[in-house]
Amino acid sequence: MNSKDEYYCPRCKSKNLLVYDEIIECPQCQLTFTKKFLKELQDDSILAEEEKADFIHIFKKKQV
Repeated sequence: MNSKDEYYCPRCKSKNLLVYDEIIECPQCQLTFTKKFLKELQDDSILAEEEKADFIHIFKKKQV
């Protein structure tokens, strides 16, 4: 695991996070983010895992 201090939530900017090997969880926003995107993209371009799941659900729905 990496230091909690090097990450913050791209939505609410909180540093009070649960930090795992590949993701961070923000208890305040209740959102999960993939760590590899946090340093590569601007905050407003980063999608939470929950938002990605919503997109997948919408596309699957359109295919039916």
